[in-house]
Amino acid sequence: MDWLSLVEEKCGIKISKWEKFFSRRNEVYAVEGEWGKGRPVKYAVKIYCQEGIFQEPWIIGELAAAGVKVPKLVWYNDHIMVTEFISGSLLADLMEKDGAMNFKTPLWTEQLARWLYRLHSVTKFEGRYLSMPDLNLRNFIFDGKDFFGVDFEELVFHQPERDLGGLAAFILNSDPMFEPWKFDAVRHLIKSYDKLRKINFGVIEDYFFAEMEAAAKRRTGQRDFLMEKIAELKAQELFEDIKHTR
Repeated sequence: MDWLSLVEEKCGIKISKWEKFFSRRNEVYAVEGEWGKGRPVKYAVKIYCQEGIFQEPWIIGELAAAGVKVPKLVWYNDHIMVTEFISGSLLADLMEKDGAMNFKTPLWTEQLARWLYRLHSVTKFEGRYLSMPDLNLRNFIFDGKDFFGVDFEELVFHQPERDLGGLAAFILNSDPMFEPWKFDAVRHLIKSYDKLRKINFGVIEDYFFAEMEAAAKRRTGQRDFLMEKIAELKAQELFEDIKHTR
């Protein structure tokens, strides 16, 4: 692979192992090797397969300078980006593997709220806040203390409620879907954010149901179940109890 020798040359490392990760848009690898006098290193390598979108290194640099936790840039050119590899659990894996036991210590919900708050505090444009481009749970990594965000291929500006409502939908409809502890986690996430910046719960619900309906369209095999669940949840006023604890 040509990219291997190029990364070795530009990063000054000798790669001994690499693993390809799932990505719908690009090629993404974790590489391990040695730098300098036998110092072990592990990097993430993203090879962009689409043209005209290569601004992620600049965005990551701006976010890091503003105090948002993102992987450190190591090297990049016009179609490859190398960053530090963040060891931790994907938010998707927390949902799938840890289950209700994870919520006994709700640190990750508070930390995710703080990460989003820092992101939204970087800059505003026409009354909207810098937001997470893709709310997929695989784009958030928890190292046990803090969250890191990955995948910033474009600048996106929205209301903070969009990220909270969208994430709530992704969390609840991830496997195992609609577990009681997940409703508690979502409420704790939103309540934690509300302590940092007051938000509109009605707008969160609007974005929540918009993402739920988008998920139903994407998942043809689960569409009927999800649409039934949407109708059920709309009658419950999901976040009404949070309003009364302000």
